[in-house]
Amino acid sequence: ALGSLPTARCAGPATSKLEWTPYGGNGLQCARLLVPLAYDELDAAQIDITVVKRPADDPTASLGPLVLNPGGPGGSGIAFMRDAILLLPPDLLRRFDLITFDPRGVGQSSPVDCADDLDPLFNADLTSASKQTRHAAVRAIARIAHGCATRTGRLLRHVDTISAAHDIDRIRVALGVEQINYLGFSYGTYLGAIYADFFPTHIRTAVLDGVVDPDAVAAPATVSDYAGFRDSLDDALDDCAAKPACPFFSGGDPQTAYDALMTRLVTSPIEFAGRTIGRNQAEIAVASGLYEGADGWPKLMLALAEATQGRGGPLSELSDLYTGRRPNGSYSNQTEAQYAVNCLDYANRLTPSEAYARVDELAKDPDRFDASGVALSLPCAFWPAPAHDAPRQLDAAGSAPILVVGGEHDPATPIEGAERLAAYLYSAHLLRWAGTGHTSFARGNKCVDDAVVAYLVDLTLPKNDTTCPAD
Repeated sequence: ALGSLPTARCAGPATSKLEWTPYGGNGLQCARLLVPLAYDELDAAQIDITVVKRPADDPTASLGPLVLNPGGPGGSGIAFMRDAILLLPPDLLRRFDLITFDPRGVGQSSPVDCADDLDPLFNADLTSASKQTRHAAVRAIARIAHGCATRTGRLLRHVDTISAAHDIDRIRVALGVEQINYLGFSYGTYLGAIYADFFPTHIRTAVLDGVVDPDAVAAPATVSDYAGFRDSLDDALDDCAAKPACPFFSGGDPQTAYDALMTRLVTSPIEFAGRTIGRNQAEIAVASGLYEGADGWPKLMLALAEATQGRGGPLSELSDLYTGRRPNGSYSNQTEAQYAVNCLDYANRLTPSEAYARVDELAKDPDRFDASGVALSLPCAFWPAPAHDAPRQLDAAGSAPILVVGGEHDPATPIEGAERLAAYLYSAHLLRWAGTGHTSFARGNKCVDDAVVAYLVDLTLPKNDTTCPAD
């Protein structure tokens, strides 16, 4: 039945109302909503946002709309509907109209477009001993960034998170409701916090899971923190070291074997299916494998073991999962949209000269995840649209309670981000999960799932700073 969820553009007309049109099977409906391109311009041009609805299983007991955002930025809410139907607890499917949308710049909502080939973003040889090679890689990334302005036009300046939050409120108005329920994951926590800050009285409930550190948007561009991934990788390698059957056991010392592999990839990258897998792409693959937590460690260890034998297939698969690269070499829109949003939101971007300097530093002695971290930061140094000022400190004063959920071993959004956001928001309640992996809800942990459902359905909150055990 889920296979009938279409990927084609919504066939309905773009209007200022939600004119619902059947959208594949499962009773899904879609609509295209016109919103201002720029909310600070009274006579702004309009763009359309595609919205998808799954009606509540029991309309007579519906608690209204539950707006979903899967994260990213750049994640397609429409594509996420498939996961939501599969993974959300039955009580949520029964009691809420699930509402999701592709945010501006994403997928079916006036998408950002930068280039036909995004491989240079991830295959860049930034750790080469040759300065000429390193700088050529940076210039290739800069060309992709510059292409975004040519191919996207005015929209590129208006895909920031604050504009997306205003779009959510336009959706609320078009739905004809005074309040919404909100469930956001990863970047969706930042979008949800911005929405709560701007529209506090329009929230019935809000759950923010896998919290992006709210201080990150104002952090100096020269400061990068990959501590969450480093800690998670340590845990995964230590787990492998305790299991002789682990594919990457490496005589009981996978830590040393890992560093040796990454060092070797600088000078001897793996050639696979016409592609070159160097250190940068390998680090992206490892980060991708860590997102699943302990459940994904066996697959990651196998990929590392294969790489030591010169076989790059498993690492390539993990990397492509992270970057959205398809088997034919094309990419989903998520990467372009992710940069478009982040480069506007993060006011303290690298300058071009700082970008070249950071790359030159990589040639010395990069730490774990330094190569991929620098590579992923480079497009914003050359971004052709100006960054927006960082928003005021978030507090969402006057909103209903907000449930902030953080994983104590989350590689992508460490628990410190959830702690900070919970301290900033006046009405926040913090729920911890002691498990591994990125985000906590709808992953099978009964303690977390029961707490979130009780809040969304019955408005019953867990005691502040409750910790759910990993199992």
